[in-house]
Amino acid sequence: MEIMGEMVVLRTMEDQDKRMLLDLIEDPKIVRVTGGYHPSPSYRHQIWRFYAGSDRTGSLYRIIADREDPQNGMGIVVLSHVDREEKSAQIHIKLMESCQGKGYGSDAIEALVAYGFKSLQLDHIYADILEENRASRRSFEKCGFVQQGMRRGRGGAKGQDRNVCVYGIDGPLLRHTRGSWPPGP
Repeated sequence: MEIMGEMVVLRTMEDQDKRMLLDLIEDPKIVRVTGGYHPSPSYRHQIWRFYAGSDRTGSLYRIIADREDPQNGMGIVVLSHVDREEKSAQIHIKLMESCQGKGYGSDAIEALVAYGFKSLQLDHIYADILEENRASRRSFEKCGFVQQGMRRGRGGAKGQDRNVCVYGIDGPLLRHTRGSWPPGP
């Protein structure tokens, strides 16, 4: 199953994406602003999850690809911690540095959020973003997410605690005045 955005297509993993996924996992700049993975999963485990496209918990793993060149993987986006009872899920995104700042990330977020609200009937999607990751925070805000709080994160790249901003957006089924989908003008 592919999920279409205006600029991107969110698709399952293909063989040509292996190098890009490894680069995302190992890029120290990306690990610094995303916090990496805790504990760090093996590359083989990451490959398996993205080939499968989803896992037993209902998480949805997708490659972000250029809609004009769908073979060109630019990053990853994940809808995890899908809770059917609470109708909520968490979104994660990592984009290759060469693709950042061009609107691909925001388009991928909007496409996956729309899918979560429409197809999965979710009411709330949230994202945990490191406080110092201003670019990611701006991207989520552009997509209609609102900062709902902050907490201390454990185990940064060098073992230090870091502030984590909790962002959220409510779906069209909820009648909230702030943070509803789709984002306003």
